[in-house]
Amino acid sequence: MTSQTVQRDVRWGGRLVIVGIALLSVAAWGWLFRHWFLAGDDYAFLADPGHPRGTFTPDYWWDSLVDDWARRNGRLSDAVLRLLLRPGEWFYPLFAPFMLTATGLGLGWAAVGRHPARQGWTLAVGLGVLPVVCWLAPGMFGDGIFWAAGAVNYVAPLGLLALAIGVHQRLLTGSTVGWPTVALAGVAILLADAMQEVSSTASLAVAVGVVALGRLRLGAKSWFLVACAVVAFVVHMSSPGLWLRSGRVVGEATVVERVLHGTSVSASMLLTRGWPLWFAVVALLAATAMRQELPRWERWFLAGAAAIAAAFFVVAGMFRIRVPSLSLDEFPSGRLPLMAVVFALMVLAMAAVGVALTLSARRLGTATALAWLGFAGSCVFVFASGVANTRVHLMPLALLALTVAAALARLTVGRRANRRVAGGLALLLVVPSAVWFDATLRGVRENERFVEGRIVGPIEAAVDADAPVEVAVPHRLPHPEMTYPRAFVSGYLPTLRIYYGLPDHVALVPVDD
Repeated sequence: MTSQTVQRDVRWGGRLVIVGIALLSVAAWGWLFRHWFLAGDDYAFLADPGHPRGTFTPDYWWDSLVDDWARRNGRLSDAVLRLLLRPGEWFYPLFAPFMLTATGLGLGWAAVGRHPARQGWTLAVGLGVLPVVCWLAPGMFGDGIFWAAGAVNYVAPLGLLALAIGVHQRLLTGSTVGWPTVALAGVAILLADAMQEVSSTASLAVAVGVVALGRLRLGAKSWFLVACAVVAFVVHMSSPGLWLRSGRVVGEATVVERVLHGTSVSASMLLTRGWPLWFAVVALLAATAMRQELPRWERWFLAGAAAIAAAFFVVAGMFRIRVPSLSLDEFPSGRLPLMAVVFALMVLAMAAVGVALTLSARRLGTATALAWLGFAGSCVFVFASGVANTRVHLMPLALLALTVAAALARLTVGRRANRRVAGGLALLLVVPSAVWFDATLRGVRENERFVEGRIVGPIEAAVDADAPVEVAVPHRLPHPEMTYPRAFVSGYLPTLRIYYGLPDHVALVPVDD
């Protein structure tokens, strides 16, 4: 048997393993989404009067899209969600597992690089990113993944951004990428940008990183993708709805106060949720800085970035201890100096680590630098607004995990002495993912039974009622962290009436139990 035959068999064997892992991922997500149900804004986005069960008209969809752009939030994601829910409640539970698996594969592919030996395990690690993030941040799965509105807003743009990062880094490292793939990446950049302001700033930051890594000497394909990111960002930032929504978030506080307070609240909560990932970045920077064969200036950049990132974590932790409330209603004026230090260190940490990874791209990988810049960009609107609920941190935490995975892929895989290390790291992802999956499956199953038995079932039974009837709608689910926590609060009851086509003599009454 020739060496070429052996290599071809190995490649085919690796591809079969990847396909098998992907199918297992689809099956696992599908098992969870067997218990999916509509919640919160899922009903609101389908509330076309006179068209029950989400059978809205094209005019309703277009008017809603225009309203999103001009008034609500400036996002395309809600219009996409309406299209996904339009076929009926059977479609989204079938679509979601493929979307989540594709996002995981995209994250793994972005971290692979040019070395073929990294492909198998990094793709597997990519599939484990979302479960590990959910394990680190309880509640992330509920309103960021299981809730359809959350997933389309945060998971879908993340997958598109991962595809773009993967193409960017292949072009930068000299891989052959055809124009059809580049065009597909351009469409992904445009969609990711239009769908969410978080992915918009992330995509722009990645584009800036591409220009820096290429030292302004980019090929036509790279410049095309950079142009897509810049044009999409400008268009998104011109949306009136984006700034109207941002204005509602800022409220009556001054811009400086709100940014300082919001950054301190959201950044400290992000580090609380993702501290192992942050520690891993600091450790990777410090360990690389200790390599004697590196130039002294590069070692100093790496060591300085590690020190600043560690200092940011310490000061943000101090804020979380001294100001435990996540509320933005009252400005803690006595903590102004501390918040100013948190903000300054945040900017320094993001910039210092980005510069260090860019300068050390040959050793830590181009994908590592691009993933970090995407992470930093994704934090702009999140930190500035001060929002700290779990779903808004999904994309930053996933990109932070991609940064770690890409660096480890560069440092370990492909070297025989480090294959056991790579295997051990992959195992570290499998164990928490399995623990998280088991607990989540039991939680979503109980929630589905509760919703069917206490909410949806009685509402559907009242549709044909001839006499006046009241239907009690409890808003406290057995496991609120396993879905959108406000799924059935009183504010959504009018949209439930429209969706189920309830007659006027049927009243929906909110109850606490």
